[in-house]
Amino acid sequence: MPYALAMRGGSVVKLARGLTISLDFDKTWTADPQLWRDFVGLAHKAGHRVVMITRRPDTETDRATVEKATASSGIDRLIFAGQMQKADAARKAGVIVDVWVDDYPAGIPS
Repeated sequence: MPYALAMRGGSVVKLARGLTISLDFDKTWTADPQLWRDFVGLAHKAGHRVVMITRRPDTETDRATVEKATASSGIDRLIFAGQMQKADAARKAGVIVDVWVDDYPAGIPS
């Protein structure tokens, strides 16, 4: 993965690795899908990875809904947490999230 650049104290710093950013689906992605599509593209250009972690259960219906809504968006991975806390679902999937974007932060901590 290419190095990413970040601003720290007014200086540009080269990060050793890109960030892993998690986007929520309901009331985050769905609030403005085009904004998040643009965001995913910009994040990738900066060397970051974008995953989507939702508290929806991994049912055929929910998977189809999320996949259809995010098709061709560049999302790197979908994780369906169901009733599990999102941080626990990410860990179980082998994903370490650096930045969470979510309308319901209480669903994240383990």
